[in-house]
Amino acid sequence: SQVTFEVNEGQCYEVRVAGFPGDAGNISLQGFFTSPPVNDDFKNSIDLNLPFNITGNNVNATIQPMEQNIDIADATVWWFFNAPSNGMVTIDLAGSDFDAILHVYTDFESGFGNFTLVEEEVNADQFSVAFPVNAGQFYEIRVGGFQGDMGQIQMTGSIASVLLGDVNLDGMVNLLDVAPFVALITSGGFQLEADINGDGAVNLLDVAPFVQVLTGG
Repeated sequence: SQVTFEVNEGQCYEVRVAGFPGDAGNISLQGFFTSPPVNDDFKNSIDLNLPFNITGNNVNATIQPMEQNIDIADATVWWFFNAPSNGMVTIDLAGSDFDAILHVYTDFESGFGNFTLVEEEVNADQFSVAFPVNAGQFYEIRVGGFQGDMGQIQMTGSIASVLLGDVNLDGMVNLLDVAPFVALITSGGFQLEADINGDGAVNLLDVAPFVQVLTGG
């Protein structure tokens, strides 16, 4: 028989052992104390610099009150990074040894519990996620266990810079980018190079900054 439970510093706990049903015999009792990871709570989130390749774990981690988008995740740990430039960030949990759920948030300056979900992946130890980032924006990474699963975390992160306005991806911003830019606005499609104002959409609000980039402004 084995039990695992959270304890509070200075609190006394009673342990009772009994026989089932009324069985009797010798008792061998062992107890182990393990602390949760240092980044168990959001306030202790660990700062990362892109690119990164780090190891960690969520063993004995907990869920805080008011954590958003918990879904079926438990035992969560936290990291964050500041995007050094506009681009596409890829985060990969390949090499982790448990079923993980990955959440990426932004807008956490507004207070815990008011995050904006950027990306989500279930069983993220088997997949990588990619999402656009804006220079100077902070992004919060939360890794949890599927239905409370725990284990070792192997996480890599990389960023691929983009040239804003280079909609045809030829390495230059010129008149050849106008037609594909207009096509995106017309179709309601999205491409990071065309999201000039960085609001996560390609629309009429991008026209003026696109013209400014196109004319060398």
